Amino acid sequence: MTDDRQPATDEDLALIDGWTAWVADHAEPAAVLDSHDAIMDHLTGLLAEDFIAEYGGEEFFAFGIVWGEALRMKNDGWKWVSIPTEEGRTLVLDVSADDSLADPQALVAPGHLMARRAGMTERQDLRMLETLLMSDIRT
Repeated sequence: MTDDRQPATDEDLALIDGWTAWVADHAEPAAVLDSHDAIMDHLTGLLAEDFIAEYGGEEFFAFGIVWGEALRMKNDGWKWVSIPTEEGRTLVLDVSADDSLADPQALVAPGHLMARRAGMTERQDLRMLETLLMSDIRT
């Protein structure tokens, strides 16, 4: 498989900003999502309010992208890139600058990880998912 990752474009970053604003607006007043902890606290609160039951895969993809922003903020060198898919392109995190990874070419797809959880009835613990993700990709 050819690695065809490309840097996120201004349009891609605007999409991320839009999804972040959409998720932030699910609080009154809108949540300030300017750090890993702020994002994780807000997302955890949304999950406690049955965010999963209310929305489907597309919305949960956006939720996952915001979770990815939290991961990016916490991990030096992680950056958004675009990769080809059957439908066109999608956004994933390029984590190749992280020296502690088992696979230096690894990509993390937080939007897709979350979209697969849409419709699940059990509670999601994002901090546990982060811990599991990190244990899977660290050396």
